[in-house]
Amino acid sequence: MDVEELKEALDYVVLSGPATVNRLHIGGVLQPVVKQVGSRTFYFVEDRWIDAEYDSKGETRKIELFSDAYFDLIAKHPEVAKILALGERVVFRIGETWYETQPPAEAQEPPPE
Repeated sequence: MDVEELKEALDYVVLSGPATVNRLHIGGVLQPVVKQVGSRTFYFVEDRWIDAEYDSKGETRKIELFSDAYFDLIAKHPEVAKILALGERVVFRIGETWYETQPPAEAQEPPPE
């Protein structure tokens, strides 16, 4: 999202009032920025869905999408499938461990030179 799209989205939120404050107008499409999955609340912040209980100072275990670890996690904890359906980047907790899904390595942008 570029600066102009962000300004447009924020203008939309301000002008639309409290009834639509949980959505942003991005690229001509109304997008939710808060979602419920079961009893959990997730916020869309800086290109990822983050569990409302997450403390940004905490460490996360990185899981690459569609990797063996990703499918092992779903096999061990089938309830997490709905959470993973939120998108490519999701921060969530199972037990005491926080996880963060990431796109496959070949799909990630190369580091700046």
